[in-house]
Amino acid sequence: MYTYDASEKIYRSTIIDFSSSGLCLRMHTPLSEGQSIVFKTELPNNCRNASVRWIKKMEDNLYMAGFACC
Repeated sequence: MYTYDASEKIYRSTIIDFSSSGLCLRMHTPLSEGQSIVFKTELPNNCRNASVRWIKKMEDNLYMAGFACC
């Protein structure tokens, strides 16, 4: 789960891959390269803030995005 643009709305996504420097998500919300997000999760990771490095539309309302941890 994540939020962005100082919004209180929480968005859901699926983690595809992750490392100490970033992660890849499958999501239903299109974001822009460079956009920042804040993760709202109980998962044990050190990445709470990230920025979009790339995004690819897979089909209608489904996107894959790569994030770099900030």
